[in-house]
Amino acid sequence: MTNVYALMAVYTGIALQLSNDPSSETVYKRALVLSSSQQSYAILSNIGILYRQHRLYELARKMLSRSLEICPGYAPANNNLGLVFVAEGRWEDAVSCFEKAVKSDDLLDAAKSNLAKALALAKKQ
Repeated sequence: MTNVYALMAVYTGIALQLSNDPSSETVYKRALVLSSSQQSYAILSNIGILYRQHRLYELARKMLSRSLEICPGYAPANNNLGLVFVAEGRWEDAVSCFEKAVKSDDLLDAAKSNLAKALALAKKQ
């Protein structure tokens, strides 16, 4: 059963994140406390995205990895973990993540685009 309060907190966190409000992290963490284990992987992924946007790559990797431990086939988490690796210049790791994202969800165009770019950049290195 979906926890409505956790869901409301997630949507609030997303809205705050999109407006660059610093309280988005606090709201996401509250959503995590309220969430069921079935909801937590998406919230952890959102926290990872937030950390990536703030260039807190180690924290982003931890959150995205935790998300993938709960739901290994969660394409958005694999895609965003790939973006962390791109920011760190870890091309092979990035390509691997993007490939997993595309394999999990072949309709995730962002992952397809990111995979193509990472493969091209990896060849230049």
